[in-house]
Amino acid sequence: MTKRTVQLTKSVAVMLLLLATAACESTPRDLIVLLPEADGKVGQVTVTTAGGSTTLSSASAATRLNSSNQAPGQVFQIKDENVDSIFKSAIAAQPKPPTTFTLYFRTDRTRMTRPSNALWPNILAEIESRTAPDISIIGHTDRTGPESYNEPLSRRRARVIHKRLVKAGVDPDIIDYSWHGEKNPIIQTPDGAPERRNRRVEVIVR
Repeated sequence: MTKRTVQLTKSVAVMLLLLATAACESTPRDLIVLLPEADGKVGQVTVTTAGGSTTLSSASAATRLNSSNQAPGQVFQIKDENVDSIFKSAIAAQPKPPTTFTLYFRTDRTRMTRPSNALWPNILAEIESRTAPDISIIGHTDRTGPESYNEPLSRRRARVIHKRLVKAGVDPDIIDYSWHGEKNPIIQTPDGAPERRNRRVEVIVR
């Protein structure tokens, strides 16, 4: 196959770029389609060959490549049903986006609140649903107490969740945990102010 370059603009978030390759040189070799993310956001992709370049910047925008020496074809919109038909296997093979669970804690404790504790089966189910899961745990505190106290408190909270996942049968090798103390609050507060939304552990399942 001849070499082609697909350049992504720096402002782009995650996007789905799909290539369909035909078997015959006489037919268009590659079809490139830009699809929206799961949340509906659309990025941007610039397709470049030796013959020129073109940019896809709207949902379901597409272009064809016939040769590395020819500019990409004119941009056109592809129908959703055609995307599903042509790229069914490629779409099915895309990994699930990360899922984040936020668990809240009682003041100055490593014990979760009751609503957060109720989320535990959902976390385990999400891990179980993935073929090769990877888990990040990040501990936080609010600004009650000195920073020198909050840093280890956030570590203990993260560690509690780590131990509980391992006890539930999750492989410790796929779990990474860290802690930020009071440094990364969801809600900005004065020093010493309690804020329940900052007393948390984030569990990110990929």
